[in-house]
Amino acid sequence: MSSKITRPHIDHDQKAARENFPRLLRYLLAGCATFLVVLGIAVMPQSLISRTGPTLLFAVVLVSSWYGGFGPGILAAISAAAGTELLSPTSATPLLTRTADTVLMVMLTTIAYMLSSIRRRRTDSGQLPGPVGTRQMGAEASGAYYRSEPPSASSPVTGVGKSMCSTCGAGAPFQDPTNGTNLRESLICPVCGSNSRDRMLMYGLAVSLGRSFPIRDWHGDPSFRILETTGYRGHPRYLGEKFDYYNTKYDPEKIAAGADARSYADIQSLPYPDEFFDCVLSSDVFEHVRLDDLGFQEIFRVLKPNGTFVLQAPYGHVPQTHVLVRPEGGKDIFLEPPQYHAEHTLVYRIYGRDLMDRLCDLGFSVTRLHMAIQEYGISEQDTFLARKNTYNEFISVD
Repeated sequence: MSSKITRPHIDHDQKAARENFPRLLRYLLAGCATFLVVLGIAVMPQSLISRTGPTLLFAVVLVSSWYGGFGPGILAAISAAAGTELLSPTSATPLLTRTADTVLMVMLTTIAYMLSSIRRRRTDSGQLPGPVGTRQMGAEASGAYYRSEPPSASSPVTGVGKSMCSTCGAGAPFQDPTNGTNLRESLICPVCGSNSRDRMLMYGLAVSLGRSFPIRDWHGDPSFRILETTGYRGHPRYLGEKFDYYNTKYDPEKIAAGADARSYADIQSLPYPDEFFDCVLSSDVFEHVRLDDLGFQEIFRVLKPNGTFVLQAPYGHVPQTHVLVRPEGGKDIFLEPPQYHAEHTLVYRIYGRDLMDRLCDLGFSVTRLHMAIQEYGISEQDTFLARKNTYNEFISVD
């Protein structure tokens, strides 16, 4: 028995309408609240106005900007200035019409908005579109492991468009030097250099951490330890700034010479203690690992309980892995003409659905993400989230 989780269908026009209504309401409430305060000040005895009037107006501006944002805060400041000018006697000095007072209002509004942004960033638990619901997956026959296979997204990325880079936050159009022939390795961000595959890897990390994009704005946690096998382009910089990040390459000579384990490692025999990492990232590496069973066992060993393994590899949604080269002892038996990827690395296999069975047999619970995300320039592709526990739990706010 299996449980299938579907990605929510979002009507973007309806979603925009839902978002615009509370935004307009915030502006309206900010303006009305300010005028009510001004009216209250107008009926006060003159002796109280000079003492309590500025405090009340500053308070309503700060509250408007804190809870409503910069726009409602500015509206409250302008409303306060305009209202006091209209209600003040012409012989009296208006309370907030002087330029210095108005500037002070705007400064306070800006400060409050900055503080609220910091607060939202530190407590950010917004999640990205993905598997929906809080549920335990249907148990397999063994009763020990759970899995989910979400279907394809309904709107795959098929060309170059202006989207937000989920790594650096840039809004420049992505570049496609392949002219649509290989979008997974293309759709390159002109700012950080990330491609579609990189951003899908970060999507998997974001889902597992409950974070929203871009990763440039993530609040750091130096105690959170991440291992990545050969990370390139945009995201390693940000992960290195925000987490305890190990980015390793495979170089047998340097490993044998005792090179730094933060930079070099053999995934078939990792030099780390048990339950050392909170998360492991691997993008298009395991098809090149000669003894991938050992590699998966090592990943499971070094992950902490409830840690997540975010895996990308060439994959076809067919029952069995297509083996191109079969290791036998110290020899490689070529079943087909050899294939090589970048840096002339030999391809041993193209994975099939049995990959998920193998990971589950080790003790992982596995979620297959098969989707395209237009707004982040992610073309249609597969990524696997393998969690070291007995169930998967992902929550969507949509």
